[in-house]
Amino acid sequence: MTAMTRMAVLDLRTIAAYHRQTLLTAAVAILGLARQPVFVVPALAWVVPLTVGMLFQISDKEDLQILYAVLPLTRHAVLAGHYLWALAAFLTTTAVGTPLALVLARAQNVSFPGRALAAVLTVSWAICAITIAIQIPLFTRFGYTRVSALTTFLPMLLIGLVAPRLHLTVTTPTPADLVLLGLAGAIALLASFTIAVAADRSRASRSSWSRPAGSR
Repeated sequence: MTAMTRMAVLDLRTIAAYHRQTLLTAAVAILGLARQPVFVVPALAWVVPLTVGMLFQISDKEDLQILYAVLPLTRHAVLAGHYLWALAAFLTTTAVGTPLALVLARAQNVSFPGRALAAVLTVSWAICAITIAIQIPLFTRFGYTRVSALTTFLPMLLIGLVAPRLHLTVTTPTPADLVLLGLAGAIALLASFTIAVAADRSRASRSSWSRPAGSR
């Protein structure tokens, strides 16, 4: 198991203690959109950024940065683990949400062709990836309390402004739109990780704790 994977597992264990809140949020999203199956997967994907915020909230509340400092993990691995955990959470919600959306659509005789499903999955990925890409560097640099509201509404604002200009909706994007969205999510995460590394260094320089000798 790599250092990044170990950190992702630690994140999973950290958030597991609050699984009831996460499951309740997901259940509310499903129940609220049961009559609109096309929106079930995007709604569940949005739960992932909320859970990312919860992870950093727990980290701040419980001073987990001190724990991270004494673990045999580099700062780089700690950050990479956060991203890996977020990606795994997205894949999990997608794996659960997709068949559920198809079942709900079938039960209601709602048309859900392959093209619509591809659009739903791509839009869900873009929304989730871009939101996480904004969240993690801000949480890393400033902590959860100072930027929690900003990291919730800023991604929604950006998506709301950009989507109409690109003529994107959940059900009618073109193949070119889907490729653009998929790439946008991936590029956003790669850029986000680079920014988060720089933000972490800046925060560490102001922090009273440091990494073990030889770590980055």
